[in-house]
Amino acid sequence: MRTDVKSALRAISLLELLSRPGAELTHTQIVECLDVPKSSLTPLLQTLVDQGYVSRDGITHTYSLGEAIDHLMTPARHLTFLRERLAPVVIQLAEDTDETALFGIRQGLEVRVINMAQGNTRTPYQIHEGEHLPLKASSAGKTIWAHETRTVRVALFQAIEADEENSPSRAAFDRDMKDVAQRGVAIMRDKLAVGVTSVSTPLFTSDGRLLGALSVGLLSARYTEAMHEKIVSALQRAVTAAQERLA
Repeated sequence: MRTDVKSALRAISLLELLSRPGAELTHTQIVECLDVPKSSLTPLLQTLVDQGYVSRDGITHTYSLGEAIDHLMTPARHLTFLRERLAPVVIQLAEDTDETALFGIRQGLEVRVINMAQGNTRTPYQIHEGEHLPLKASSAGKTIWAHETRTVRVALFQAIEADEENSPSRAAFDRDMKDVAQRGVAIMRDKLAVGVTSVSTPLFTSDGRLLGALSVGLLSARYTEAMHEKIVSALQRAVTAAQERLA
């Protein structure tokens, strides 16, 4: 096995060892637990301490996980927080519309579904939590895109333009994004699946940061003007409820 690979595996084993509840181990204890030479462990520990992934207590001379590990976990904790806080909101949105409801966030050129709930009326296109939807072809993606900063909007457009031969002109794209931002909702028909329409609205924090989008999907045959008004009203209530739960 290559030396660099062996060192990486030792680092992983060390961090896993220190991640055990209450783990505060001395150099000797770590050597015994991992069965590694002391001469190999010493520089590895020092490197991880220097980088903040491991902390050394100067009094007890024991090692534990450092603050840098906490920073690595922040995104995952953020998603868990959003999922837990917004689950009741998405469930209520599905009940209010009797359709499929979801909350998603942007990850690169896709929308990751964080929460999903279904009303009594099902669509032929099934979406699951954790699934990734195309940013360009989903109403959630479109509404998030329209409410990003201009710099981010342009960067996303250029990234998609590079991968597609028939992408819209920059002017047409700007008009489309402006229209979505002004209306406050994005509507997509027959993009993710033929015969399915979705309507989305952005979700911001109380201090104005864009979090993601709340969305409702239904069969296009049921998408009437009256249904649109019902969905938009339900989305507005969901946004208010979400902001209250996230405050």
